[in-house]
Amino acid sequence: MAPHLFRANVADAEPPVVGDFPWGTTVDVVVQNTANDTMPLYKHGEPMYLLGARGDAAWEWDTVAVEWPLYVLADALRAGVELDVETPARQLVHEVPPLGWAVFRWQIRVRGATMMHSNKFKYYGMGMAAPLLEGMDSSMLDEVPDHAKMLPHVEFTPTNDGVFG
Repeated sequence: MAPHLFRANVADAEPPVVGDFPWGTTVDVVVQNTANDTMPLYKHGEPMYLLGARGDAAWEWDTVAVEWPLYVLADALRAGVELDVETPARQLVHEVPPLGWAVFRWQIRVRGATMMHSNKFKYYGMGMAAPLLEGMDSSMLDEVPDHAKMLPHVEFTPTNDGVFG
């Protein structure tokens, strides 16, 4: 399998990889927690902002807000959902409340493969993880030196070797 960066179109990444996050894009992610347990989430790279969270509730709106820090009122804000788009908490790990939702925001300021995942191993192991291709697009292929394109990559096959087995 060729590294994602060497694909003709980085946006064609297949799930669970999420691609096509252009440099400078503001990303809003709504996470609905269907477990009756707190779900701590961590995003590699830059810390995320927590715009809001509510336990024992379902997210019912299509949009959050656009253009950080200026925003246009969107469905959730117009409906009176309490979201802090002015001074949100920015940190590495945020918690999604039990049976509830949380809204996270970050701006793409790092180029590379990152990841957003649960910090509780049982949820991570159940698939609560999303590899992200941030700030990368197909035009970057021209920026990769030819010698790097020819380097071998490692195929990883999990065996019974601790957390991967």
